[in-house]
Parts: sequence; C-alpha cells; structure tokens
Amino acid sequence: MKQYLKIAATIAIAATASASAAQDFSGFYIGAGASNSEFEFDDGRGFQLGMGSVGASLYAGYNYQLAPNFVVGIEAKYDSSDASTFWFPTSIDNLSGVSAQVGYVIDKVMVYGSIGTKNATMQPSARPFNLGPPLPSLDEKMTGVSVGAGVEYFLNDSISVKGEYTRTDFGLTSGRFFPPSRLTLNSISIGAAVHF
Repeated sequence: MKQYLKIAATIAIAATASASAAQDFSGFYIGAGASNSEFEFDDGRGFQLGMGSVGASLYAGYNYQLAPNFVVGIEAKYDSSDASTFWFPTSIDNLSGVSAQVGYVIDKVMVYGSIGTKNATMQPSARPFNLGPPLPSLDEKMTGVSVGAGVEYFLNDSISVKGEYTRTDFGLTSGRFFPPSRLTLNSISIGAAVHF
C-alpha cells in the first residue's frame, strides 16, 4: 500500500511541476504565415473537381489561460489564396474566418482544436477555357463550418510559431457555374506570431 502511495505522490509532484512550468499563452497576438489550400467539388453523381492554391495569411486573436495547462481563445484570419482551374471558368478567393480554440499546454507547446466559420467567394474567371469574351460578374458568397487542430510553440517570451490543419464544409453550391456540388476545403498552414 505504501508503495502505491509513493507512486501517487510522485505523479502528483510531477504534474504540479509540469503545471508550474507551463508557458503563459494569455493575451493578444498578431501573426502572419503561409497556407496550402485544396478545394474539392463533388455532386455525388460522378462530377468531381479539385482546385489548389498557395497563399499568404494574416491572423489575430486573444487567449485566456483558465488553469496552468488549459487555454481558450478566439482568432480571426484572412487568407490570400486564389484557387482556379483551366478546365472550368471558376476561381475561389477572399478566404476569411473566425474560430474558437481550446488548447492544452505542456511546457512551451500548446496542442489545440478549433471550430468556427469560414467565408469564401466563388466567381467566374475572365474567360472560360481561356477563350471567348469575359463572363459577367456572378460572384457567389459562401460560408462554411470549419474544424481543425494545431500545435503552437513559443520560441521566447513573445514569439511563437505554429502549424495547423483545418477542414471546412461549405455545403452545396448553387449550380451557377456547374452542377450543384458539395464544396469542401482542406488547408494546411504555418505561421509566426507576436504576443503582447
């Protein structure tokens, strides 16, 4: 019995030490980074189309440390990705969104999950198949639910770097450009932020 008590005490001491050493993620921050975005259209009846884009991103947010190792926060992000394809006269850009985050801190590392909304604009390209006259302005605004996960690491007291994966479901498109299809976005991003 005494041996079990010693083990329990050792675990408790180790947990307390880990908590006291946890990096403080509280406060405002702003950052910039890069992303790789892959859009996928699927009408469920055989029509599938993929579009890819690499872009720059800007983000800002606020974190609050509930306990030594638990963090909640909110973040707004804009992405300059502009995805298009030669085969269909369509492009997607103006990516922006807001997400809530919950994280767990170990030393200087935070592992977190996120959920939020993301906006995008789908529009006709200048000339379908690079032929013929420009298409009229028929922009379609879309909003989807986004979920993700990431890891953030503090390099020092005020600078952090992070990597993140998100998946967004925009639901069905209107069919304005091609058959009504479910549009999803898979995005991998990296960034660096300054904390205040």
